[in-house]
Amino acid sequence: MADSIPRKSFAGTCLVILVALALSTHSALAETIVLKSGNGTLKQEDSLITFYSGSPGVPLPALGTAEFDAAEAGSLAWICGQAAGSWVASLPCEPQAQWIGINSSGSPATALYAMKFTIQSSPIKSATLDFCWAADDRLGDVASHPEGVFINRSPIPQITGGDYLAESLAGPIDITSLVQPGSNTIFIYNQDCAFVVSGVMFQAAITVEPACQAAAEAGFDSTICRGDSTTLSGSQSLVVNCGSALEYLWSWPGNPGSWSANPDITVSPTVTTTYMLEVRCASEPDCTSLDEVTVVVKICPMAVRYDFYGAEKTPEGVLIRWGTHSEEETLGFLVYRFSDPDKPGKPVSERPVPAQGPGRAYQVLDASAEQSPELPSYLGIFYRIVEITASGEGDATPLFPVQTVRQPRDIRRPRTAGSLGGDGRAHPESPRSP
Repeated sequence: MADSIPRKSFAGTCLVILVALALSTHSALAETIVLKSGNGTLKQEDSLITFYSGSPGVPLPALGTAEFDAAEAGSLAWICGQAAGSWVASLPCEPQAQWIGINSSGSPATALYAMKFTIQSSPIKSATLDFCWAADDRLGDVASHPEGVFINRSPIPQITGGDYLAESLAGPIDITSLVQPGSNTIFIYNQDCAFVVSGVMFQAAITVEPACQAAAEAGFDSTICRGDSTTLSGSQSLVVNCGSALEYLWSWPGNPGSWSANPDITVSPTVTTTYMLEVRCASEPDCTSLDEVTVVVKICPMAVRYDFYGAEKTPEGVLIRWGTHSEEETLGFLVYRFSDPDKPGKPVSERPVPAQGPGRAYQVLDASAEQSPELPSYLGIFYRIVEITASGEGDATPLFPVQTVRQPRDIRRPRTAGSLGGDGRAHPESPRSP
């Protein structure tokens, strides 16, 4: 839609040009802006176009900043129609275009018309102008300014001359360097030569092809244990004004990768590695974007592996027994007693049971269990065995009740220091029945 220009007065003259601006789809991506004179009612003002006028029969004495400013801030135009019988009735390129002039009767005067238009595409890859017109007497002058059309005050040398008897054509003309996203202005410079009547009728079609833009998104940095794998995804990458599918290239040191339609890749690095993602428009290989993501690799020792564990009633109290299949960085074990799975446990002994190495059996007697005033029987008593490492408490068994022996039992999991303390609150588990 054309920008609205406020109506202003200009002493001694009254100009109307009615120009309509329409947007249409030139192709799947292109934007076409059509401007034409005479859209509106005959003998009425136009709310879109302003002008600056000089004297009849002669060119404007100058065509610089002051004249362009005056044209943009000048009076509104009129649709004058065929002020002379010899004027061509319509343009084959645009039958709806009409003659416009400085007043409703097409009085003679050299004039510079101005009309704003908006380009929605951003950024701009290319822009072309196709222009057709009839003029009394001509576009441009025969003296120092032969150009008849200006885009944002830059001349279009290919558009000059013409007459009122027939349509003249020019284009397509490359105007990529002259336009910008957002507001622009086209100027039409019409010289009167004969002191009788003057006017112009035209259509300007501006075709804008937006530039392709890509934005690679490799995701967030992550941390894995050595030996594990993770999937990197570029599915959140974006591309606009492409017209075809995206292609993805994952690469990292020592592996240049290859282009693929699949945005995902599964990796299993042994050391911390930064992966580079490049995305591109398949139909425009130069439309690319880069992003990177780092996978941090840590050595994650595995928790102790149990052959069995359990708790049994004895005349002396509750005997907690367990055996290990493997131990890695294990210094010892603590045993906790629970009367409520949702509350912290109490250590059975003050000191850990020292580790003896894999394949060994361990036991601890909880002699105080039966005599505890809050625990009149073994019903409702649960235990948990917690591994002790150099960094503190490591992994632990699930809660298990008295009169239970589990064998074999494998709770091998990636170790996270302090991930499950002896109070049993970090990862509570339901009690297990014998």
